[in-house]
Amino acid sequence: MEGGALGADASVCTALEEAALALAKARGVQFIEVRGPVNADSGWRTSHDYAGFERALEPDDEPNLKAIPRKQRAMIRKGEANGLEPLETVTLDRFYARYCESVHMLGTPAYDRRLFEAIVRHFGARTGLLGVSDGDGLVATVMSFYYKQTVMPYFAGAAPRARKLKAYDYLYWILMRDAVARGCKRFDFGRSQVGSGAYAFKKNWGFEPRPLTYSFRGVKKADVTPLDPDSAFNRFARETWARMPSAVVNRLGPWLSRRLY
Repeated sequence: MEGGALGADASVCTALEEAALALAKARGVQFIEVRGPVNADSGWRTSHDYAGFERALEPDDEPNLKAIPRKQRAMIRKGEANGLEPLETVTLDRFYARYCESVHMLGTPAYDRRLFEAIVRHFGARTGLLGVSDGDGLVATVMSFYYKQTVMPYFAGAAPRARKLKAYDYLYWILMRDAVARGCKRFDFGRSQVGSGAYAFKKNWGFEPRPLTYSFRGVKKADVTPLDPDSAFNRFARETWARMPSAVVNRLGPWLSRRLY
């Protein structure tokens, strides 16, 4: 969720930031973003548009369930009542199909399948695929990362019927249980833009948002405004992409996603 220069002292970090800016100028980019505060004094703007969500996991299911607010627990029970069942074995093919379908509905180009193949190949047991089924097939699925007793759900996908079935609600509860069984002690829900639907969803789970500080610096011109995912142009682009045929977006998406910020 956050990053930036790492050094033994502030002077080293400042030197790294200046080197990054020099590289940005050499490459001719419009601006540079550091997902964290910077040590340099001038020319940088800060943004607090995102928040992170993380909390401890108890070793037993009952206290973890009680830590979830009552209304969200009701969503989990509705998922169970709808006949959802966990799938501990999800192939990469099935995961990727659901992922592509889901991001298409959201109006976002999908990453290339080769990215996910590389993730599984290089990270191995530090990744995991989990899913839920309603008896008619995979309804929702998530790819998570495991590091230092922390589970980090990252890529997810679901069928159109998932919302009605409360599949995402049930899926993340199953993931919490699975993470505890793996020995995890923390659940990192990642970052979300303040005020977004994902932000509200994570708060509904009882996670306390932690404000994140991002820093920006113009390269070609001094004044720079962080990109707004909810701008009129971006909304139009998402709506247009969501209406395009699946055969077209599945072919163009991997090529386009590599060229987007």
